[in-house]
Amino acid sequence: GQPVDDVREEVVTFPSRIRERGVARLKGTLSLPALPGPRPAVILLHGSGPSSRDAELPGDLVSRVSPPFPFLRAMADFFAHEGLVVLRWDKRTPQFYPELAGHLREFRFSDYETDARDAIAYLTTRPEVNPDAIVVAGHSEGGGIAPHVAAAEPRVVATVMLAAFPDPFDG
Repeated sequence: GQPVDDVREEVVTFPSRIRERGVARLKGTLSLPALPGPRPAVILLHGSGPSSRDAELPGDLVSRVSPPFPFLRAMADFFAHEGLVVLRWDKRTPQFYPELAGHLREFRFSDYETDARDAIAYLTTRPEVNPDAIVVAGHSEGGGIAPHVAAAEPRVVATVMLAAFPDPFDG
């Protein structure tokens, strides 16, 4: 298809099903291409460590960039200009959700999978989104989580793993 010239961003929140672990709503950005809907959608999963919805990367093992490169924002921009609705959010860490400070002992790695499923559930409520055409895209840690999320979600039609660490022993 033709690239989309007009994309608007909307700041959103969506409910967390594990609110007892300190976060009732996750905070993010929805990128909406100016095309008739409903459209396919993609959620973007973070790499390891604290990460904002933009996932600013300071470089790699050998070089640094200044200012840091907003990796997830760039991915969102790319996908949205290709006609997909895109959801990215601030990762569940005390840096972005101070209310988590009293719940750190309750944290489970699977919370990130639950957050991704909550993102998918939120997208399916949006009139701009085709609820049966969801893509899960993850970078690094998020790339390792993406297939686990996709396997449990029948609405997911594709998975993108960037610099991921898939577990070869995981069925």
